[in-house]
Parts: sequence; structure tokens; C-alpha cells
Amino acid sequence: MKIFRNTRSLLLAILMLLPMTTQVFAESDTDNVSKPESVNAKWEVIVSPGDSQLTISFPKTLDSGIVPDTFTLRIKAEGKSEVPTPIILSTDTIESDIVTYTFTKLTNKTRYIIGVVTIKEGEYSVVGTAVSTPDIIPVIIDVKTVVGNGSVQLTFNKLEGTKVPTVYKIQWWYKIDKKGEPIYEKPVTIKSQSIKRQEVSYTFNKLKSGTIYHFDITAEKGADVLGQTIDIKAKPKASLKS
Repeated sequence: MKIFRNTRSLLLAILMLLPMTTQVFAESDTDNVSKPESVNAKWEVIVSPGDSQLTISFPKTLDSGIVPDTFTLRIKAEGKSEVPTPIILSTDTIESDIVTYTFTKLTNKTRYIIGVVTIKEGEYSVVGTAVSTPDIIPVIIDVKTVVGNGSVQLTFNKLEGTKVPTVYKIQWWYKIDKKGEPIYEKPVTIKSQSIKRQEVSYTFNKLKSGTIYHFDITAEKGADVLGQTIDIKAKPKASLKS
């Protein structure tokens, strides 16, 4: 395994790692310094985005079978010059075979570059990088549909939690253009403050019976989408002739 044995080169390499999405390593004026081993598909840094946070995970054991003494973690917002203080994890305190760490208090919709450096007996061995963007992961809204004569009623529960939607929007369509793209009708906006019950209900009337209608509901707060549905389809019934 190729390593860095020069402390100055190690620190420089870590600092250079974060401003770039690819691995960049510093050169040294010593003969015993070379580029570190590249991370292959078996040892990689996985990122899971969340609301104002990013959770990274990676194997504690390297492909060579070596278990590092420490993992040094750094995160940097893309386009920003400042490099925050690194997080150092000791493998003595990690019981699982997979190392996980969550960076919190991040800015949603901002790309971050993450670097992981492994150190064994003071020697720099492997570098892993990852790029991801924290954001709110919308929950799936469960909707009940009731069809009638030229009508479709949509019913669902209000979302609750630390972040509460200010509006619920219903996009709907039944026609497509020449390219096969939906032609949306005028959307429906329901303000949360107007909802007095836990259950939200809205009925579309004067629809064409026998025609398939598509509905998409989003629960929003500002620019954040807290909840959504996945293409609800409903076909109004034709009235029965006596």
C-alpha cells in the first residue's frame, strides 16, 4: 500500500481534497512520499441526504484487510473557501463493521464535498470522497379517492411534525400534448390555516365521466416539499339511466 509519511504533505493533501470533486494529492520534496492508494468499488463512501444533514457510511476495514487507527472526516460547502475543523473518529470506539457519521446543521439544497482520510500508525493510507446535497425527503401522502357522477373526491390526513406545511397543492390533468406531456389544469391550493380538521378533503366536480384523471398532491412550506403523492388516477362514473 502506498502511503504518505510526511506530516506536512498529509495536511496539505487533506486541505486540497475538499475543493474538488475528484481526488487531488499534494506533491512532496521527499523521496519516500507518493500518491495514496485509490479507493475502489469495495471501499467507498456512501452518502444519505436528509433535512439539513448528510450521513456518510463506509467499511471500517480497508480492501487490504487493514483496520485504520483513525478516520479523519472533513466537509466543505461547494464554492466556499473556509474549511471547517475536521472530525476524527477512533476505530477503538466503533463497534460496527460499518462506520457512520452524520453532519448536521447544513444548508439544504447546497452541494457539499466530503473527504475521508484513513490513518494507520501515523501513516496516511486511503482517501475517499463523496459529493451530495442535503434536502428534505418528502413523505408519501396516503390518499383515498371516491368517484361519483362526474366527480372525484380526494381525502388525506394533514402532515404533522417539526415542520408543518403552509399549503397543500393539487396539480391535475387529463389531456396530453403532441409530445405526450400532460396539459395541466388550474391547480388547487389549500391553505393549512383554513383546515379545521385532521382530515383534508377536496372534491372535483363537472368532470367527464369515463375519462381518466391524474392528480398530484404536494405539501409545501416555502420552497420545501414536505410530502407528495405518486400519480393518483381516478375515473368518474357515468350516471345510471333509469
